[in-house]
Amino acid sequence: MLCGSLSLTDLHPGHSTINMKTTVYPSTVFVLHAQYMIEDKATGMKTGMERTVHSIILSTSWIDEGSKFGMAVHEVQTVKHKQISVVVDKPPACQHKFLVLDGPGYFCRKIELSKNIFHSQTFHLLLASLVHSSCQAQVQFGDQSIPLIPIEHGEGIKFMKLPHKSLCNVKMCAFVFFSDQNRQLNITVHSIKYIGENEENCKYGGVTTAQYLKNKYVEDVIICKSTERAAGIRRSFYSTNSTLLLFLFWFEPHSRITAELSIRTTDCKFVHVCPCALANGAKLSTTF
Repeated sequence: MLCGSLSLTDLHPGHSTINMKTTVYPSTVFVLHAQYMIEDKATGMKTGMERTVHSIILSTSWIDEGSKFGMAVHEVQTVKHKQISVVVDKPPACQHKFLVLDGPGYFCRKIELSKNIFHSQTFHLLLASLVHSSCQAQVQFGDQSIPLIPIEHGEGIKFMKLPHKSLCNVKMCAFVFFSDQNRQLNITVHSIKYIGENEENCKYGGVTTAQYLKNKYVEDVIICKSTERAAGIRRSFYSTNSTLLLFLFWFEPHSRITAELSIRTTDCKFVHVCPCALANGAKLSTTF
């Protein structure tokens, strides 16, 4: 049981499931910030999980000691190429109230309820609920794929400035690049201009790529630190096959982002090196 203020707690279970249970008493307020990583023990790759929506309780409280109303806030997130839906099932007389925001910030756009379903436009939302102890309501999370803009790339270098009105919606640019020559793809970020709230995990906006490795969906690290093209600081993403997904996202009014990128085909291939394996005596071998 964890109680009080803990700056860092690591859980390393011997199996693939972690169950978290919270016990809340009247007049109790708590805030839980949690980060998790799903790691393939064989490769060390951090992966997302297809058709899985993750929910983290940010805060829970009761109005006062004698009140029958309680309030909870959930931060809900899925993979970048999905949109989240929230299905609410409650009795007609139930006094539960729900507020759903289309993004991770409290000033993001409010999502209206439609036929007992909240439909988001993105992969990230906040769900605030005011519940009454006299009745029970069920909330289910689902997701559906967003349309990706397909771009076939051949020889040469293609430059892009994002977001572009004809290629992006109000919150995201989502592309799937593929090579017609069965070669790998290289996306280089030449510059980023990010304005907004700063988080280490870039949850309010950034640029990232994703691909399938051995039938597993894998997202790369998100970058959101502003860099000027003249500074010569670049970040390159490489694919392991001829397909690579690209995402640029932001959540107004919390953030805004623009980026300059280039796409080209290459014979270079992404290679993952696990520092933990090397520290345990594994040897790195390469073939040219």
